[in-house]
Amino acid sequence: MRTLLGSPGAPVRLLQLLLPASLVLAGPEWPLRAATGSAQPLLKKFSRDGEQLSPSPMEFPPSHYQANRAAGVVLHYVTYQRGSPQRVFEMGRVHQASLEDIPGTGHKYHLKFEVKESIQNGSSLNCTAEILYHHGDTPLAPEIHYTMEGEFETHSKEADNLFYNRIQHLSEPLETKNLPDNDGNMSAEMKPIFNLAKVASGYIIWQNSTENTWYNMIQIQNVKQVKRNDDYLEFSYEVLFHDIASQEIVPWHMQVLWHPQHEVKVAQNSRQSK
Repeated sequence: MRTLLGSPGAPVRLLQLLLPASLVLAGPEWPLRAATGSAQPLLKKFSRDGEQLSPSPMEFPPSHYQANRAAGVVLHYVTYQRGSPQRVFEMGRVHQASLEDIPGTGHKYHLKFEVKESIQNGSSLNCTAEILYHHGDTPLAPEIHYTMEGEFETHSKEADNLFYNRIQHLSEPLETKNLPDNDGNMSAEMKPIFNLAKVASGYIIWQNSTENTWYNMIQIQNVKQVKRNDDYLEFSYEVLFHDIASQEIVPWHMQVLWHPQHEVKVAQNSRQSK
């Protein structure tokens, strides 16, 4: 059974507070427009006089929601590869967008958009990316290739090390719930725990995205630290994803490993039933 935005128990207030910045930039009507789904109307709308598409990519307005949706999946992929408890990213404006129809394979989006570190005075870089949504009966994760125009400069490894040492020296394993609460509140000391979940969720969103979905992680329902015999930190998360396209709230479990000298790893994950 799925939970829809507006249903009893759904964190409606939280969704209003945590909509992606790209939707705020685009306008409040975008979540409804996003529900239109397939790229076929887009291909038809922007092809000229009913002509067949040429093999080259077809440009379309970068303000179109499907440009922002595709760029959002790339952002989650980037966050999973580069993020940490003290480093997550947000998406700025999409500057360029084009769509290529590859017969027998799928749709490939060519994008250029801004990526910013979500910290005070975080640097911002342009990202050039390609994302291929595969068509067919076998579900496949989108194929993503990207390059950043430069290097982010403001990430502090010292902050990651301080967080790591604090968690390692807790007298009892960390355990908490509702990050943030339904009013969007969260203590500063819990922000790295939330950020770690955001980074890990980037993997799940990438693996489960299609042209008809638009996932974001909105809340940690429960998180428990798992004691280990090695140097890694491990957390068991129960989180909520919001699919902007369908307005569905999706619960998910993920087992996350992290060490400051290594990337975040999702050891296990599974979609949960309501």
